[in-house]
Amino acid sequence: MAGGPEGLQDCSTCRGAGGVERDLPSARRIENRCNRGLRVWVRGVQREITVDETAEALKARTKQFAMKVLDFVDTLPRTSSAASVSHQLARAGLGVAGNYRSACRGRSHAEFTARLGIVLEEADETELWLDIAHRRNWGSPELCPCLLDESRQLRAIFSRACVTARSRERSAGRR
Repeated sequence: MAGGPEGLQDCSTCRGAGGVERDLPSARRIENRCNRGLRVWVRGVQREITVDETAEALKARTKQFAMKVLDFVDTLPRTSSAASVSHQLARAGLGVAGNYRSACRGRSHAEFTARLGIVLEEADETELWLDIAHRRNWGSPELCPCLLDESRQLRAIFSRACVTARSRERSAGRR
């Protein structure tokens, strides 16, 4: 791994809020978690990203994902089997964004954790339908690999978020 002291890593692109890629030539970026959120250093400048900013960025990312899924669904063939997949894919892809927004509005940590589990299920199901479309060579060959990658990333994010939320829920119950 190239980089400077303390594990700083050189990179040519870094993901910004909402998954938007920004060109940062020879940027040095390191992230550390703190009590208030995520502390990020880019090019030696420190900036704290609060939990609210992180949630808003993920809302924007899941909304963008849902819109791209709908764009992909419009490219699927008009056959009965593809229609079944397109219906399920659209429902699951939209479910990721909708259920994440719902989780953020949870009235308790237990409700947030439960809804986050639903988001994880929807992300996993979206990945399944995208994989089937990809293996059948259905839809846009440009969109499918990108959507598969994004669905895997979202699944990983929400999987880790579920583990963290559940462990915090258990530790709060012990107090």
